[in-house]
Amino acid sequence: MHMLSSVMLHVMYQIANASVRAFPFPHIYVEEVFPPEFYADLRRNLPPTDSYVRLIDVAGKVSNEYSASRLVLYPRDDHYARMPEATRQFWRDAFKTFLAEEFGQVILSKFAQAILPRFAKPGDDRPPPIQAMSEILLVRDLASYALGPHSDSPSKLVSLLFYMPEDDSRPHLGTALYMPKDRRFTCPGGPHYKFDKFDHVATMPYCPNTLFAFPKTTTSFHGVQPLPAGASDRDLLQYDLRRTKIPATDAPLPGGQPRA
Repeated sequence: MHMLSSVMLHVMYQIANASVRAFPFPHIYVEEVFPPEFYADLRRNLPPTDSYVRLIDVAGKVSNEYSASRLVLYPRDDHYARMPEATRQFWRDAFKTFLAEEFGQVILSKFAQAILPRFAKPGDDRPPPIQAMSEILLVRDLASYALGPHSDSPSKLVSLLFYMPEDDSRPHLGTALYMPKDRRFTCPGGPHYKFDKFDHVATMPYCPNTLFAFPKTTTSFHGVQPLPAGASDRDLLQYDLRRTKIPATDAPLPGGQPRA
């Protein structure tokens, strides 16, 4: 079996069998999400910072008000060209493997209970098929990065954040979960809110080889706490399922299954 196929079976097993935490919104936190030897490969192949581009400079992704401290690399020819030649093929293979239809099906199934009610109409016996597509990117957040509480874009179905630190000395750099002080408040998605309007519930530990994943809901408020001076950068592999076509390289699969 191809090495990456074996890796993805491990990842799918870990995710499919993880316990869903219901509060303050559905989510999972998975340890040892990759086989240890593959996690070491991920770390060894992380590109240098000057290979990345600012997310705000990638057309059609975020508004100009978004933080300039989030750096990214997408599976695009112009982004592969920025990577060192020695690591370029590794990321081509890794991205292609993650964007396989089978992986997207596992993710949709895992969070179906939270996703499907978004599309149900009164009187329907069951929700219509979901037109979904997958997206993956490497992320490097610089030390100055912070992100106010938000519930994600309405186009988002599920987000997976694979944490990739060198060691477990910086758990506070993980994604924070929030509840609005006005417990009745919900948001269909889009705006980023001020921290003082929300209660900080928990922070998913930014530890090696872990995953934080959650479906987009009207109460899935999350963000990144402002970090103290001297805080270090953080590395992530981010995988999203969306309802709409975003990168030109992505294409919807008939029947509502995700693919790249």
